Amino acid sequence: MEKPVVIVIMGLPGAGKTRFAKALSEKMHAVHISSDSIRFEKLKVRSYSDKEKEIVYHLMIERAIQVLKSDQSVVLDATFSSDELRNKVSGHFERYATYFIQITAKESEIKDRLRKSRSSSEADFGVYNQIKNQWDPMDMRHLTLESGDLDLMTTEALKYLGHE
Repeated sequence: MEKPVVIVIMGLPGAGKTRFAKALSEKMHAVHISSDSIRFEKLKVRSYSDKEKEIVYHLMIERAIQVLKSDQSVVLDATFSSDELRNKVSGHFERYATYFIQITAKESEIKDRLRKSRSSSEADFGVYNQIKNQWDPMDMRHLTLESGDLDLMTTEALKYLGHE
C-alpha cells in the first residue's frame, strides 16, 4: 500500500481550484476537503474574514488528520494565500509527503467566473481583490498550473507527484 500524501491546491478565488481538486482527487482515489464546503456546512453567515478563515482552515486540518489516519491521501482545496497558512499545513503534516499546487487563471476569466452564481463558493470579485492584495508569493517548492484542460492539468500534476 502506498503511503498517503497531502496535496494542497491553492490559488485565488475563481481560478478553478475546486474543479481541479475534484478531478485530481478522483484520479488519485484521495479525499477532497474544500474550504468552501466547510464554510457552507459550519457557518450560517459567511464573511471571508480572518477569524472565519482561521476556523475553516482549522476544521480542514482536523478532517485531513482523520483521513490520513485511515491511510488515505487527502487533497486540501483553499486559497492558502499566506505563508503562515502554508507553513501551518506543512507543520501539521510533517510525517507525510506534502505537495503544493497553485492554480492560476487570467484575471478576465476569473472576473467572468465570479460573475456567475456558483454552488461551491460565494466569493465575488471583491473577495478576489481582497485576497489578491494580501497574497504572499509562494516561495516553497510547488507546481503552478494555469486553469484549462483538466486532463492536461491532472497529467501534469500526477507527474509532479510521481504518480505517472
